[in-house]
This record gives sequence, structure tokens and C-alpha cells, in this order.
Amino acid sequence: MLYKMTDGTFFYHVPKTGGRAYKAFNCDKGNGNASSSLAAGDEKWDRCPHILGSPLTEHHIAKPNKNQRIRVIIRDPVDRFLSAYYFTKRCSVGGPHKTSPIIRQIKKWRHCPNWGSSPFEMVTKILNHTDDIDKLNFFHFNSQHKWHSDLKPKNVIYIDFKDLNFKERLGKAPRRAPLQSEHNLSQIVDAVKILYKKDYDYFQNISRLKSITDAWL
Repeated sequence: MLYKMTDGTFFYHVPKTGGRAYKAFNCDKGNGNASSSLAAGDEKWDRCPHILGSPLTEHHIAKPNKNQRIRVIIRDPVDRFLSAYYFTKRCSVGGPHKTSPIIRQIKKWRHCPNWGSSPFEMVTKILNHTDDIDKLNFFHFNSQHKWHSDLKPKNVIYIDFKDLNFKERLGKAPRRAPLQSEHNLSQIVDAVKILYKKDYDYFQNISRLKSITDAWL
């Protein structure tokens, strides 16, 4: 899920961080709206270059080179888990990712089972099964850290998911209800902090991301 951009950088789409919406908008309006995003070397960016065509490989599994300058979106692990839950639940009864030959060809891809009627029930069952979400290898639920393992932080331009104004970019807001309205949110947060410990530890150790990670639940 690596896309080349016109300014010579690359955009790396990590599942459930808003990458499809980011690409769909295609940044062809001229100005991005991620004003607080942090670039490599602590420089700011205020323009979102065009993305050129389709991913670099046919099967969407290109990995970034550690020496490339990469743009990547990072998202609060709790918000991302809930997004993955509702997305896979919709796809379980149809949708583009259920039958996509591209997705199905990805090595070790596994569909997420129906583990409960709510995010709280699902996260509880996962936590009873493992304390490491990556061991289950559920594509959309894998930790961001796992996807970032091929990145060198000093070459990365981090984009805060909260800076992506989806209504302005796509003409509509996300379908899901606001994060704070989720039932059993505090228990979900506690479970996610265990399951996604790698994400919290990894991003909190990158000093220039402190303003972003401090705002995570």
C-alpha cells in the first residue's frame, strides 16, 4: 500500500488510518488541511501533493524502503480499533473487502471472525485469547507498529488522523458515531491499551509525536 507522490515522497497506507479517504480526495484541491502534521526534521507541511495513479505493486503489498521519505497517517489505537470493528462487521455481510482478489492474495490474510455483537464483547474475547493482537494476524486489526516496522522515523512525515477533515475533503463525515458516545468506552480503552501496547510504546518514544500521542485516550 505504497503510493508515489509528485513531490518525490511516498504515501504509505496503513489500514484503518484514513488512507483510502486520503487517497480518494487525491489532494487535488491544492491545499491539504493537516496543518499540525509533523515532518521529518521537524519541518511543517501545508500542501498535499498529488498522488500518482495506483499503488506501486499490483497486489498492494509493497513495503517502504527505509531511506525513502514517507508520509503516513497515525491514529489513536482506540479509535482505530473501533473503526476496524465496524468496518469488518459491515464487510462480513458483503462489501468490497469480502471478495476482493487483491485483499485475498495478501500473504497470511485472515478474515476476522464474528466475535461478539459489540466492540466491547469483541475486544474482551480477543484479550482473553491473546495479549498481542498481531499474533492473530487480522489484517485491519494488526498494530500500526507492525506496519511501521519498515519505516525509519527520521525519514517519516507523520500526519495526525485528527487533522484530516473528512467532511471538507470528501463532502461527508465518517459514518461512525463520535468516539465518546461508544458504550463501555473506558473498558474498551483499558483492553486496547493492552492489545496495542506496541503502538503506545513505539509512538510515545518518538519525541516529535508527543503532542499527538498525549491526546490519545
